[in-house]
Parts: sequence; C-alpha cells; structure tokens
Amino acid sequence: MGAMGMRVTLGLAGLAVVLLTGCSTSEEPAASPSESMSVSPSASATATAPSFDRRDATMSDAEALDRIEHPQTGETWFTTPVAIAAPPWAVGDDYLDQGGWTQWFELGTRADRTIVGFQSVTVANFFERDATGDYEWIAFPSAKDDPATTILWDDFIDVPKNTTVYYDSLALPSQIVLPSGEPLIVPQYDHGSFEAPGMGATELPSGTVVETVGEYQITRIVVPTDWIWSGPYSVTAPAGLSYSDLYYVLTTPYGMYIPVMYNPIGSLEDITWHVPNTVAEDGETARLVDLMDVGCGEHDSDHNTIVVGTAPSDWVVAGTSARGETLYVPTVDNPLVEPMYEAYVQAQEMFDVTPVSETAFLGAPALIAYQTPVSGELVVYLNGAYSGRAWC
Repeated sequence: MGAMGMRVTLGLAGLAVVLLTGCSTSEEPAASPSESMSVSPSASATATAPSFDRRDATMSDAEALDRIEHPQTGETWFTTPVAIAAPPWAVGDDYLDQGGWTQWFELGTRADRTIVGFQSVTVANFFERDATGDYEWIAFPSAKDDPATTILWDDFIDVPKNTTVYYDSLALPSQIVLPSGEPLIVPQYDHGSFEAPGMGATELPSGTVVETVGEYQITRIVVPTDWIWSGPYSVTAPAGLSYSDLYYVLTTPYGMYIPVMYNPIGSLEDITWHVPNTVAEDGETARLVDLMDVGCGEHDSDHNTIVVGTAPSDWVVAGTSARGETLYVPTVDNPLVEPMYEAYVQAQEMFDVTPVSETAFLGAPALIAYQTPVSGELVVYLNGAYSGRAWC
C-alpha cells in the first residue's frame, strides 16, 4: 500500500459509487507512530509488590499481571528446559510416554523440589520431584485454577495428587493491551511448547521482543509467506503483491512459546459501518479470518496477513472498529478482489452451492483491511462466510 510508513486516509464521499466503480480517493499522510510497545498502563503492575496468599479464579487481569511480575509462591524457572527421560512410573503409558510425541523436562525449582513437566503438543501437566526422586502431580498449577470447579481430564495419573501447590507466575491475564490499544488475547490453559504457530522449533524466527512482563517476553514476528490460493483452486496470484505472516508469541520463563491472538479489529458485528453490508444476514459464518484461510487449522486467528503492493486508490473507508480504528474495503479494481472471488466461487461450486455475485461479494464485505499503528502495515482479513475453506 503505497508508502507503508505513513497513515493513509481514504475519503468517505461517494462510497457506494466507489465500491462499484473503483474510483480513486484522496490520500492524506500523517506522522508515523512510535514503534515502542508495552503493556497498557491501566494493566501495569503497581509500584509496591502486592500480597497474595491464596488462589483466585476470578482475579482481574491487573491482578494477574501483578502476580506474574511479583510471584510469591517460591518458583524459580530455568531459562532453558532440561530434557530428561520419562519417569519410571510413566514409561509405557499411552498418554505419558508416547515416544517422540511426549517429551519430559525439568523446568525449574521450588524450595528443595524440582519442577518437571511433559509436553504433548503443549505442556500438559506439572509435577514436583523431591530429593529422593518421588513425584507429586501439581494438579492445579495456576493461581487462577479453582480445584472446586476445574475438571481434571488427566485424573488417571498414577502419582500422588497435590491440590494445594500453585504458581503465581502461571496466572496469566486473559488479555494484554499494547500501548496502541491493540489487544493480545492470551489462552488460559496453554502453558507453552517449543513450536510457534505452524512452525517447528528449529524454524522459529527470532522476531522482535516488544515487551517484557515479569519473566515473560512478548515477541512480534513477521515472516514472508506465499499466496496459497492457487494450490486448491485454479486462480492466479495477483501481480505485484507480496505477503507476510504477522503474529505474536509469549515466551514463558522456562523458555517455551504460547501463541497469543492479535485481534486489532474485534468482531464484525462490533464494527460501525459507513457503507451498506450484509454482515448481519450472513449469520455465524460472518467472522474475520486470516486472508490465507485455506486449510483447517493451518492459519487460525493467531495469524494475520500483511499485504504490500496495493495502491491507496484500491481501498475505501468502510467503517470504524469498536476501538475507533478506521477500516477499509477494496474497490472493484483492487488486485485482490478477482482471485479471492474466484476461489470463493470454485469452493461453492464444489458443493453445488450458488455463489453470490462479485458485487455482493464486495458489499458483504468479503475483504476488510486495517492499517497497523506500529509501522503502517496493511493487514487484510477475509470474511469467513466468503472463504474458500469450504470443506471444513
């Protein structure tokens, strides 16, 4: 999108005409925003360390941030997990010892005990091992866990169950807000793995650490990606455009990664629209997904596609997010429209469904763009009701 380091304002006049004709609109650059990022002051830790002496399943995000910045439960984490063999009592178990699928690690210490965890996709459970080698299962490891209401799907683990010990530093907030006002949604039951979204451990890009919260680090990762819609469908990639995958990960104090959801727009239904649209009529399928939403689970909501190469005249102001951010939709001449519409049509025809017209596709809207305050990058989303991921 033109000079990506500058904010672009696209005129509101004649929107209905622009949507159908692709007429050029005005461009008004503004000062580039600061690239520094931190936790929102409203959620920052207090100057004096607070006192926490019990679990609290209903704690606020501010309290959760205080806990992970000032843990008082005695845990010390290793920067890098230490790989170990599965304990003797776990060897051969279908769940606890799945060969290459299950890995055991020493993660840290508490007093004279070693904190141990195993990873099967993510860190599934925590244990503590005493000096004699005896294990206890830390059944409710987060200060936000409520033993009275939390369902233990792994209650068959055959070691003593400790329901008292918990770790303040695992009490993650549900949301971390960056200074730009952009939220990062934090999963509550993901304790990390060695993989970033869609990548193995050896492929994890370094990214840019944009903030530290206690012993956690928030990393912004941007990696080039390909146009992928020509794989399942006979569509040609738009000429002159390039793409990058943008996402954030939270690195734990013990060196594992938790994907967090960067959700700058929010929900489609929360947008204040300045143009006619059919979002309400499209029901539950009308939701924002990644532009490269081609396969189940491959590009989920923790991914965002940056598009470089479109012109300001390819976009028009269409609405305002709940946070007050300007949102754009493509004009008919936007190079993304034709191939994305064709992929949608071919997906509908696979299931003998009559596709909507290209005019209706534009007016849905099927494509929505957002300009990041970090560096002016244009992130383009797809309305899930018009995704070619029709087989999921």
